[in-house]
Formats: sequence, C-alpha cells, structure tokens
Amino acid sequence: MAPLGQPFGALTLDFTASAVFRSVNDDHFGRTTLEQEPHCTEADTSAASRGAAPPVAESSTLCAMSTIRPPADPEADPRVKAVFDDIRATRKTDFVNNLWRALAFDAGLLESTWAEVKRLMATASTLDPLTKEMIYIAVSVANACSYCVHSHTAAARAQGMTDAQHAELLAIVALAAKTNHLVTALQVPVDEVFDAGASDRAGPSQGSATRLP
Repeated sequence: MAPLGQPFGALTLDFTASAVFRSVNDDHFGRTTLEQEPHCTEADTSAASRGAAPPVAESSTLCAMSTIRPPADPEADPRVKAVFDDIRATRKTDFVNNLWRALAFDAGLLESTWAEVKRLMATASTLDPLTKEMIYIAVSVANACSYCVHSHTAAARAQGMTDAQHAELLAIVALAAKTNHLVTALQVPVDEVFDAGASDRAGPSQGSATRLP
C-alpha cells in the first residue's frame, strides 16, 4: 500500500478500485492540529493515543468544519468498524476519507450509504468507471458539493481522465446549465416526440407520436 504523504497531483493511473484514496495528504483537508482548532477538545485525540483510527488530523478537521461532532473513536462501534474495513478492502488502501468518518455518527446511515456507493461506483456494470466518475462530477457541480467535486475529480483523474476530457466535461456542464435556465425561463413546451408516453395517452384512434425526421 502506498503512503498517505503524496498530494493529489502525484496520483498515478494504477487505479484499481479507488487508488485516489491512497494519495491524500492532510494539507488537502486544511488545518491539521488541535492547536489550530480551538473548539476541538482533547477527547478528539483519544483514539489516536491508543493507536486507533481516525488520526488526529482527520478528527480535528471534522470537528472544526462539520455540523456534527464525529465520534472520537468511531471503530469502537463494531458496525462502523465493519464498514471501514470493507472500504479499506474494496479500495485496497488503509485510508478512510472524511465523508465516511462523518457518517460514523450514525451506523445505519453509514452502512446504507456505503452499500449504495459500493454497488454503483465500485462494482462492474454497464457504465465504465471513468464515465461514472465524470457523471458524479457533473452532478456534484450542479448540486454545489465542493467535497464531491474535489474527491470525484481526483478519482476521475486516477481513472485516466485527461485535461482535455476534463475541460470538455466542464464545457458540457456549463452549456447544460445555460440551456436549462433558458428553457425554464421561456417555459418551452416539451415536443411530443420526446414524450415517451405520448402514444399511449393518444390512444389507438390518434395514431403514434410524431417521429423525428
């Protein structure tokens, strides 16, 4: 397993499940010490002092930034530990990123979210892994989710996304946003040919929906 001291820029394209999660350093997540996070308490260091996860850097970042107080030792809960172990095994890395550590405040929510992510993003399916990551980027941009924009852009690059592909993706995202707003503002009616249920509603006497030329 690769060390956690490399920045995203050092990622290679040997992505198996989520190689990107092997190459994150604490600087990416901002300030890293409890001295820099005045409203974090010494309790946040308890897991680290016993050699357990999460490291102080991750715990202190979460307690400074999130809307919940993350558990000091999430893996003390066997359900959380089972999910973390599965994340490590699936992604072939010891690194468990902040999303999962934040969700550890509710074991049930953690379990269900990871199960869905694993099924859709980490299991072979009709869409290739790079396409999935690029879709995730587009939706994350639309939803203004900075965390997911960062994490899935890194994951897409680990899957082989080039600068040219990234630029084209962003151009399409921007174009879609523009035309979405225009159509919404103009309240353009949907063409019958785009309505999959039009022929059913028309009935046998009305014939089939108009086809594109």
